[in-house]
This record gives sequence, C-alpha cells and structure tokens, in this order.
Amino acid sequence: MITQKSAVLTSFAVGSLKSHTVVLFRTVAVVGAGLMGAGIAQVSIDKGYNVIVKDANQSGLDRGLGQIQDGLEKGVKRKKYSQ
Repeated sequence: MITQKSAVLTSFAVGSLKSHTVVLFRTVAVVGAGLMGAGIAQVSIDKGYNVIVKDANQSGLDRGLGQIQDGLEKGVKRKKYSQ
C-alpha cells in the first residue's frame, strides 16, 4: 500500500537521482547499540566516517561500545589496522 508519506519520499529520492544531486556526508548516527547497531557503527568507523551511537540506556551503550572496541582490537591483532 502506498501512503502519501511513502509517495513523497519516493518522489524525493527519484527527483534527487534525476537532478544528479550528490550529497556527501561524513557523519553517521546509529540508533541502538545492540549487535547490529554495533556492527554498523564498526563498519562505518572502518570506512572513515565519524559515528554517533545512541541507545535507550547507558548499559546498552556501554555494551555496544565494548563490542566495537573488541572488534577493532581484533582487527589490530590481525594487522587489518595499525595502532
């Protein structure tokens, strides 16, 4: 079912493609620091983006940031990254 909102979003996206407008951004916000959010944040960091991570509570945020840090440390051990 196409709603008015989805039609507007679709026309916006298609209109942007037709006009060849390129929007560059360097900051990514990730809402939710669970397994998926932490993974998205880590890949974004790896690709050079500035990343903002938000979670509903501090313990979830701490856990997600710990997962990101562990992943980056494993990358250093595998020589994917340098310190």
